[in-house]
Amino acid sequence: MGKYKVIVAEEALLMLGSFIDVIASKDSKAALAWKNQIYNSINTLSDFPFMYPILDLRDSFLKKYHKCVVNKQVVILYQIEEDKVYIDWIIESNQDFYRLL
Repeated sequence: MGKYKVIVAEEALLMLGSFIDVIASKDSKAALAWKNQIYNSINTLSDFPFMYPILDLRDSFLKKYHKCVVNKQVVILYQIEEDKVYIDWIIESNQDFYRLL
């Protein structure tokens, strides 16, 4: 199987930027490590998009989303369509997924 093209939504990039800014204001090394961890997870999706489970949600429309847990604080929500991975959200793990989707 070939690589999938990963497309990150503007909203997800803004969320990522805000996470990194908050961490960088306290510890720039930690912010860089966090950023690298998130980008490594994103890069993994291009090779193995099905390795993460589909969200277990009541609404069947939302069952198209996969959940990649990056670390205890960050989750990537994405969907797969043909040979593309669409990252729609990079969120804090304690956020309510229903409210966002």
